[in-house]
Amino acid sequence: MLSVLILCISSIFSHNRVVDLTPETFIEEAQKGNLLVKFYSTNCRHCKNLAPEYQALANVFRRMENNVTIAEINCNTHESFCDNEGIEGYPIIRWYSNSTSHEDYNGRRKLDSLQKYVGEKLGKVYRDEFTEIVQITDENFDDIVMDPKKNVLLAFTAPWCTHCRKMKPHLEALAGVFYPKENIVIAQMDGDKYSDITDQYPVPGFPTLLFFPAVYEGDEERMRMLNETLSEQEEFLKTIEQKKEKKIQKKPNTTDGKSEQPAKKFKGFREIVVFKGKPEIGSLLTFVNKHTGIYRKPDNSILQSAGTVKGTEDEMLQFIAAFIRRSRAQKKGEEEVIVPLPEKKSSNGTKHNQTETENAQPDFDPFVGVPMLEETESNFLNSLNYRVYPSNVYQTYQRYMTALKERGIDFLVSEQARLKKIIDSNSVAQHLQSQLVIRYNVIKMMVSIYRTVDKF
Repeated sequence: MLSVLILCISSIFSHNRVVDLTPETFIEEAQKGNLLVKFYSTNCRHCKNLAPEYQALANVFRRMENNVTIAEINCNTHESFCDNEGIEGYPIIRWYSNSTSHEDYNGRRKLDSLQKYVGEKLGKVYRDEFTEIVQITDENFDDIVMDPKKNVLLAFTAPWCTHCRKMKPHLEALAGVFYPKENIVIAQMDGDKYSDITDQYPVPGFPTLLFFPAVYEGDEERMRMLNETLSEQEEFLKTIEQKKEKKIQKKPNTTDGKSEQPAKKFKGFREIVVFKGKPEIGSLLTFVNKHTGIYRKPDNSILQSAGTVKGTEDEMLQFIAAFIRRSRAQKKGEEEVIVPLPEKKSSNGTKHNQTETENAQPDFDPFVGVPMLEETESNFLNSLNYRVYPSNVYQTYQRYMTALKERGIDFLVSEQARLKKIIDSNSVAQHLQSQLVIRYNVIKMMVSIYRTVDKF
């Protein structure tokens, strides 16, 4: 509705784990060995297609930065160097054991193939040290998955499942994007081995991914109301328990003469969201971003859209308009007047030719049809509820809507400038970056709408 509501950030944090080499730094890195280099051109279509896969590879191996370097060289910038290295086409991926010994990679330019190749080159170091995915068993399920303070993406897999094996490198790349302090756990469980747990959840086959969102202080009831799967899950579990009870009644004794025991029960219910996309790094990251409010790119930088909520512009406009209307009335010492929407003319079944004036669209007036301030605030926050946005986004909007009512627009303008200064300084801890950008974006949207409405 409002073209002015284009949200952007002039300075975004960047934490690219692909090392950008120059001819000088190349020699230094190659001498260390265990170096994978991508030679690329900026105008190469295949290079652009490879970029997200290669970045995901760097994320996969982030815990092994002392053992392997994932790097790239821009051959547009360093043309003569690439010529000396015998690079005749793009992209070329090459493994350097040292500065004089190298091998060209000729496999598929996909994450799973690249990861397998690097893993084979690293050998025992890779097998012993590498894993970002938390393995879930019946011993740690309660402590990790059922912990309401953790955001957990749990993959139910099976050893014989081909699709599970194809998914694993994407799951590892996803785990490599997030830092531990961001409170996101990427986990995997053998659904066959721990069938007592699997049977308690909607797992029709393997792999199935379920997300268990963290519940923050004060929003337990809100998240419980929002989650559409909870009641379905409860009904599902009742059915499972009924089937198990019937099974126990039909086979009351086992071979050792003891009664068969019901399946182990775990700590109550948690809200769950079923992942329904293709289990690749792009769709997995989009899913986790949406439900956690962390807003990461595959290279670990912050999405420019962090905190923005599509489809809520009208509700926010109404809230701002209601605030301005009330503020103006209070300054004049007058009673607040609500202007209703004009009633549509009815023809009462008779035909009549509308005039050009009747057909013309009325001039935009942001105050027409806007209810009381309290109602507009409730409408906006309910619109966030409906879209099931994570608590940090919901609470940020709520915080600054309250700040506008209590402290006015000057406070938001000042806060916007303060946050921009912090963002531009690039001086905050990694796990705090997303929240800063979310806060900046929310204020930026509110200030932009305020300035538009205040002109009327």
